[in-house]
Amino acid sequence: MTGKDDLAVAEPRAATSEPTGYAWLITAMLVLLMLINWGDKAVLGLAAVPITEEFGLSHTEYGFLSSAFFFLFSISSAAVGMLAVKIRTRWILLVMALVWSVCQIPVLIGMGVAGLLVSRIALGAAEGPTSSLTVHTAHDWFPPSRRGAPTALTQIGGALGLAVAAPTLTALIVHFGWKSAFLALAISGIVWAVVWVLVAKDGPYSAAAVEEPAKPAGGPAAWRVFLRPTWWGGFLFAFAAYWALSLISAWLPTYLEKDAGFAASTVGALLIVPPLIGAAAQLGATVLSDRLVRRGVPHRYARGWLLGGIGVVSGACVLAFPHVETPWLSIALLSVGLGAPGAAFPLGQLTTAEITPVRKRSAVLGWTVGLVTLAGLVAPAVTGRMVDAAATAHQGYLDVWTLVGVLLIAGAVIAAFTIDPRRDARALGTA
Repeated sequence: MTGKDDLAVAEPRAATSEPTGYAWLITAMLVLLMLINWGDKAVLGLAAVPITEEFGLSHTEYGFLSSAFFFLFSISSAAVGMLAVKIRTRWILLVMALVWSVCQIPVLIGMGVAGLLVSRIALGAAEGPTSSLTVHTAHDWFPPSRRGAPTALTQIGGALGLAVAAPTLTALIVHFGWKSAFLALAISGIVWAVVWVLVAKDGPYSAAAVEEPAKPAGGPAAWRVFLRPTWWGGFLFAFAAYWALSLISAWLPTYLEKDAGFAASTVGALLIVPPLIGAAAQLGATVLSDRLVRRGVPHRYARGWLLGGIGVVSGACVLAFPHVETPWLSIALLSVGLGAPGAAFPLGQLTTAEITPVRKRSAVLGWTVGLVTLAGLVAPAVTGRMVDAAATAHQGYLDVWTLVGVLLIAGAVIAAFTIDPRRDARALGTA
């Protein structure tokens, strides 16, 4: 260990130098994978209006179709995370990227709503483990004291996916029809897989290269992570953040076009803003948190209180924006409210990894992501029911945004008072 605040794992004896250029190349590939991943998530929401009009879907039916992506998402995340304990993650990532492309076939050959449903379920199963496995793979290339930035960058890939996908896929949908967007994503997955075969290899901080104390390397100690306050605080706020994030891709395009009155071409441009704010929040919060820790600020403040403060501000913005009549201010509040909670993902995974034995890291992160992303299964369907059940669609959307704001604030407060990786690493014997 290099200092009093280093946690969870020992660094390999011969691998304590600065990260290599190859480590950053692998990180860049992981960011691109997350970008494609979130493009796949967002495409249904971007094409929601033409799809619902073509097939005559109600809000509830579209909400069910959108939630179908998460039917097997969480189960797959947990199962593949455990599988990655035995199988090298580089091969798992390759298979996943190829499966993503194959999953677009039912849509492209015109199988209708049934094809869309099957495609989204299969796609969700293939993409479920992506977030946890990209973090796990990035950590194989960086020492514990340098993992903050690559952890944030892999998660920023999701935000960039929305930022890039929104205008690009919207342009394809407007000019070439909604199926063209699905075709573009299928091709992107194949291209990534080809490049990955050429560059992927094991990192110097993988499980085989790490020396750990005997106790935390065992199975029982790893699962005690889920009983610690740090894990619960990170999980609850990340669940609320993912609830908000899932609505960006599933419902925000429809809300902006149908309720707020923006043109379809304008919606594509507006959807860039929340992901960009999310990317800035993820990278900025993680880098700031690491810097505070290195300066001696206790982990409960540098991690938990920082995350809690971001969540409270985000929730307040979500509660406020539907009641603001100035369009630019309303969009600004909405963008901060839905984008900034993304800081929960890199910080949450970073704090979980800090208290987890490295040999069990993929399994613990896989289960964590699987549980967090249950919000993506529930939120779109609940939103559709709320909009249909309200007296008017406008009132339904107001109820939806109120619920999101309350969830964010509640999760943020809990995170602020429970997250303390240093304390829990000591309790688990991994410090």
